[in-house]
Formats: sequence, structure tokens, C-alpha cells
Amino acid sequence: MVGVILCAVRLVPLGVVAFIVAGGLLARRAPAPPDPAGRSGPMTKAEACRILGLEGTPTDAKIDAAHRRLIAQAHPDAGGSADLAARVNAARDVLRR
Repeated sequence: MVGVILCAVRLVPLGVVAFIVAGGLLARRAPAPPDPAGRSGPMTKAEACRILGLEGTPTDAKIDAAHRRLIAQAHPDAGGSADLAARVNAARDVLRR
């Protein structure tokens, strides 16, 4: 690792090397924090129905309609969050399988 940095110092401007050493490219990702809602494992069909506000065994048309309605509110561009939008998309995907 040190050899790579020393070699890079000769070939790359100092600002780029500082970025790399400071953690820009060499930083290790921290483990994901535990889910605040206590969820673990893949989403179940029951949970997906609850997220989309559906009951029983919904048809593809009902799944799509519920997804469109909720994603319009949950999308980050509409004031929602990336996490909410991802959960709505995951719920649709689980039910469409």
C-alpha cells in the first residue's frame, strides 16, 4: 500500500494523492447500521401487501396502481426519501414474482 502511494506521488498531482490517502479511494466501507425498524431478511409477501396497502392476493393491475400512487409520494423528488422509495419498489417486486 505504501509502495503504491509512493509511486503515485511521482505520477499524480499532490491533491489527488491527498484525496486517496485521506480516504477517498482507499476508505473501507463501514458495516451497514442495524435496521431501525427491526427488519431482517427478505421482505415477505404479507409485508409487501402492508406497504402497498393491499389485501389478499392482489392482481398485477392493483399492484401497479398502488405502486404508482405510493411512489409519487415516497420518491425523493416529491419530498420522500430514497429509503421509502426503495421499500415501495421492493414491495412491488416481491408481489410481482
